[in-house]
Amino acid sequence: MSYHHLTTYERGRIETLHRLGYFNRKIALSLGRHRSCIDRKIKRNTVAMAYQAEIAGQNYSNRRMHSRPKGKWRSGLDSIIEKKLRETWSPEQIASTVTLRKSASKLSTTGSIKASVKTQLKIEVNLLLVH
Repeated sequence: MSYHHLTTYERGRIETLHRLGYFNRKIALSLGRHRSCIDRKIKRNTVAMAYQAEIAGQNYSNRRMHSRPKGKWRSGLDSIIEKKLRETWSPEQIASTVTLRKSASKLSTTGSIKASVKTQLKIEVNLLLVH
């Protein structure tokens, strides 16, 4: 099942029908949308006891702009990759090493000292095996 975002026209229809006193189910039926979609949009974008299509569109744009994935790149990663490439490591070996280091740093920040020590030992063993 695919999801299609509401258009500006649909937001305007929601605003008009909502102001005329239509129930959310009736609005959903007239737009060919599920009632829970209309419920969410009205709840999320109601300002001063009324749904406002213009504000809803601005909120939508704002949320879309800030919902972009951050990616996996972090500072210092380029130097690690360059070093391993100079040591003739394959991209697969580098990728698995970087993944292991990342999971070890996550464990150490949780306060689980035993788990991070075990993970560190596994990383060192894997590094020796990979080399």
